[in-house]
Amino acid sequence: MTGPHSPGRRRRRSDPDTVVPEAEFTSYYGRPVVKASPWTADIPAYFFLGGVAAGSSALAAGAALTGRPTLRRATRLSAVGAIAASTYALIHDLGRPGRFLMMLRVAKPTSPMSMGTWLLSTYATAAGAAAAGGAAADGAAAGGAEAGGCWAKTGAANSRPAIVPASRMLR
Repeated sequence: MTGPHSPGRRRRRSDPDTVVPEAEFTSYYGRPVVKASPWTADIPAYFFLGGVAAGSSALAAGAALTGRPTLRRATRLSAVGAIAASTYALIHDLGRPGRFLMMLRVAKPTSPMSMGTWLLSTYATAAGAAAAGGAAADGAAAGGAEAGGCWAKTGAANSRPAIVPASRMLR
C-alpha cells in the first residue's frame, strides 16, 4: 500500500501550535554554503562557443565524407567563427592579449589553463586552414588548392575531440 497515509510514513501535523517550530536553515557563521562564482559571462561563452566549434567540425567531417560540399563549407566557416569568438571571450576574460600569449610560452601538462590555450591555438589554426583550403578549392580548379588543405582538414578533425574535454577540465 502506498500513499501519504501508508504505514511507515509519518504524517505532518498541520497544527500551528506545534511544540517544535519549523527549522530555518542558516549556514556556519552566516557564510554562504557555496561560494559565488568568480566567472563573468566570458567563461561560459568560451565553453559554449568551443563546443559549437567542435560540433561544427564534426559536421564538416561528416559532410566531407558524404559528399555534401555546401554543408561542408558552411560548417567549416561556422567552426572558424565560433572558435574565433571563443578565443575572444577567453582573451577578454584574461584582461589583455599578452596574458594569452604568456600561456603559450610554456606547455605545462598539469595545468588545465595551459593545455586549454595550446589546444585552442592548435584547433583554431587547423580549423582556419581547413576553411581557407576549402574556400580556395571552391574558387580554383578541383584538386589544386584542396590538396594543400588536406593536412588542415585532418588536423581540425583530429584536434576537435580535445576541445570539448579541455573546456570541461576548467569547470
